[in-house]
Amino acid sequence: MVRPVHPTRRLRLTLPAAVLLLSGCPAGEGPPRRTSTGKSGPGAGAHDARRSALTTQGGRNSAAEGAIRGLVEVEGNPFGVGLCVLRDTTARCGAVVSADPNHPPTFTVIPRPVKRLSKVRILAPGGDHRCDLRTDSAVWCHGNNSRGQLGLGHLRSVRLPERVGRLTNVVSLSTGWRTTCAARRDGTAWCWGEAASGQAGDGGRICPEDNDRCEARRLHKSPHQVVGLTGVEQVYAAYGFACALKRDATLWCWGTNDTGQLGDSTKRSTSRPRRVRGLTGVRQVALSTNRSCVVTRTGALWCWPGPRKGSRRLLPRRIPGLTGVTAVATGTDHVCAIAAAGKVWCWGDNKRGQLGDSTRKARKRPVRAGSLTGATTILGLSASTCAAKADGSLWCWGAMGRRTGNKRQQILAPRKVRLIGK
Repeated sequence: MVRPVHPTRRLRLTLPAAVLLLSGCPAGEGPPRRTSTGKSGPGAGAHDARRSALTTQGGRNSAAEGAIRGLVEVEGNPFGVGLCVLRDTTARCGAVVSADPNHPPTFTVIPRPVKRLSKVRILAPGGDHRCDLRTDSAVWCHGNNSRGQLGLGHLRSVRLPERVGRLTNVVSLSTGWRTTCAARRDGTAWCWGEAASGQAGDGGRICPEDNDRCEARRLHKSPHQVVGLTGVEQVYAAYGFACALKRDATLWCWGTNDTGQLGDSTKRSTSRPRRVRGLTGVRQVALSTNRSCVVTRTGALWCWPGPRKGSRRLLPRRIPGLTGVTAVATGTDHVCAIAAAGKVWCWGDNKRGQLGDSTRKARKRPVRAGSLTGATTILGLSASTCAAKADGSLWCWGAMGRRTGNKRQQILAPRKVRLIGK
């Protein structure tokens, strides 16, 4: 089984899987979150957007802006964490930065030198490419195309977005590392790009590790229908694997499985979708190479692989102590979830303060991220976390802001981000 090659820098739509993370929409209501959410290695899925740009009044977030519907991590920035904030059908991209590297930072989202994205339903940046789902249900992609991840029928990279062929009536979109997947209104799922680990879901060969000849041939330049799947509602592309949430609220995954990513109690990779065992009533999904999680319609949170030994650790297990969960996000080695009253709970690695509990101590069980309440949307970054509240404000913690030497400043508890720019 081939293992995807990690790039030198981790990028995420969750950029993405990734991916924009939505605020726990019930199945069938709105686009999927990001993905990727989740680690997805260098890239994952993420999605959604709207109308007005970010503005400030007297240094405060304008209430007229409305709620943030999605957050997407994009290409790394030397001055901070690259981020896109999505409202209705307009996306605004910038970087969370520090005003003064010698003092505790005041975060600001500064627009990057790109045109405002409008008429966007889903924004899905991959590791080195980006695709957008427009309000007319068409998909547009640009960026690196060395493995066909743009779906344009060739391998030439393009700087400006181009429409993906005959792919129409798309309702869900997600990007992984050099792979893109979409779901159409007819319930079919389609993937293109890298296929060596089975992540295209084409039923083809899984390339042995270090078999360059096989890997060179296993790609799709144009959208290819995922075999054996019907009734698909949402798709999630991650790092070397992908999943689909069906209308019956079951989750099906395919691709690389060397760490138990597929949740089927094995480590056998597959290019054919397999149902994730033990899960029903799935509402929201966050994928990661190290940990994937789902929220069910009852507000329960399930994650895999777990800490137990043997094959049981490869199956989803319910996270104890959390009820009324509305959204979940996975970072590289940490997980955060929104539960009752919009409180954020996190666990896992905490070397950079990404759990938000004012310490750097790793946690095996969920702990509160400061006193934050009213959160509606959550995004797990590589070593940091961001959440949006219903009032339109953005809060972040962990490794954020301007770099000092080779390290970013670390914020150990949620801090409000100042939003600037038109």
